Amino acid sequence: MYKKLRGEYIKVPWRRMTCNNQGNPKWIFALYLAIQRRLYTRDRLEKWGSQVKVSNGWNEELTWAVEHASNKTIQAEVYRMTLAATIYYIWQERNMELITRAIIQDIHCRANMLPRFICFMQKLNFDP
Repeated sequence: MYKKLRGEYIKVPWRRMTCNNQGNPKWIFALYLAIQRRLYTRDRLEKWGSQVKVSNGWNEELTWAVEHASNKTIQAEVYRMTLAATIYYIWQERNMELITRAIIQDIHCRANMLPRFICFMQKLNFDP
């Protein structure tokens, strides 16, 4: 009954990248989001009007990972953990950079609305 209710699902080629990955769950979740194209990546940021550096390689990396790191060897497991951790920490760093930039811009805009802060901000050379 359970199988009938659940239905049939096609196995995706990248399932080993996330399933049975011994990495931290938050790394695996970030990897899953990256595979599903749900992280705020270059194309998503460009839609919002942000300018970002051009880089290539994610499709090639994922294709290589599916072909070479989907088995049960210890090397493949370490690679999957490393890939998940790398994606997670790069994503975290990008988020920190965006948050820092947003804080600086908000402070700059707010301070420029108040005359007594304008001189102070100019002394600091405080530009967003």
